[in-house]
Amino acid sequence: MESFEVIVGQLGMYFTTVLLGLFIHGFIVIPLYYSICTRKLPFRFILNMSQALFTAFGTGSRYDSYRQKIMVPIFCSKIIQ
Repeated sequence: MESFEVIVGQLGMYFTTVLLGLFIHGFIVIPLYYSICTRKLPFRFILNMSQALFTAFGTGSRYDSYRQKIMVPIFCSKIIQ
């Protein structure tokens, strides 16, 4: 059996890898894809979606964040139009 320090180190590397992957996907790949598809900068869209994103990352339950995920885009689309 491996020592506790080795297991914690491996878990820390896994945690870092997952966070790095989420960061690259969320802040590089998706905005780049959005820019290519819509020919617009994604910053305003991300700013308008920030409440839903913070709620989604801040809650562990899908039910709690469901209302925010649905209502914020509807509200923001009315503001943009």
